Amino acid sequence: MNQLIAFTNKTEGRDKFCKAIQYASRFLKWYFDGKDDDLKTRFGGLFEGMKTARKLFRLFKSLNEYHKVMELASKKDLTQVDMLNIAARIAFLLYWIFDNLSILSSVKFLNLDAKQMNKYGSFWWFVALVIGQITCIITLSDLSKKEAQLRAKEKSEETKKELAAIQAKKFVEYLNIIKQAGDMITSSQAIELPAKFGFNFHEGHIGVGGFVSAVLTMYQLY
Repeated sequence: MNQLIAFTNKTEGRDKFCKAIQYASRFLKWYFDGKDDDLKTRFGGLFEGMKTARKLFRLFKSLNEYHKVMELASKKDLTQVDMLNIAARIAFLLYWIFDNLSILSSVKFLNLDAKQMNKYGSFWWFVALVIGQITCIITLSDLSKKEAQLRAKEKSEETKKELAAIQAKKFVEYLNIIKQAGDMITSSQAIELPAKFGFNFHEGHIGVGGFVSAVLTMYQLY
C-alpha cells in the first residue's frame, strides 16, 4: 500500500494513471457507440476531462526536455544511441511546446488554432517515437552481441549475473518498443498518416494503444 501511495504521489506516475483512465474511457466511448448512449456519453465526458486535465498539467514540460538535452550533450564521447536520444528529446521538446499552445488555445487563453497546434505537436511526438523505436532496436542489437560473447565464455557465477543483467535490459527495451508502438497509433492518426496508406485507426484502436502504453509505463515506474 505504501508503495502504491508513493507511486501515485509521483507526478509522472499520476499522469500515467490518468492516461490509463483517459484511453480506457476513449475505448469504452467507442465500444458503447450504438449500444448504450448513456454510457457512451459518460465515458466520452471522462475522456475529454482527463485529456484536458493532463494537458494543463503538462505546461512548461519542454523545460524538462531542454535540461535532458543539455545533460546528454555535455557528455564527452557521444555514442550513436546518445545522439539518437538527443534527437528524440528535441522532438519531444517541440511536441510539448505545441501541446501547450494547443491547450492554451482550447481554454481561450491564446488566440491560435488549437487543432492545428495539436497536429503540429502530434507530428513531433510521432517523430520522437520513431527515433525511440530505432534507438531500442540498436540497443537490443548491442545487447544481443554482448550476450553472445558472454555465452561463448566459460560459465561462472559472474557470467550468470552479467547474462541476467542483459536479459533485464532487453526486457526493458521490449517494453519500450510495445509502449511506443501504442502511442504511435495515436500520434500517427492525429497527423492523418494512416490515411495516406489507405486506412485509418478508429477510436477503439487509439484507446487500446494509449491504454497499453500507459499501463506499461506505470509498471516500469512502479
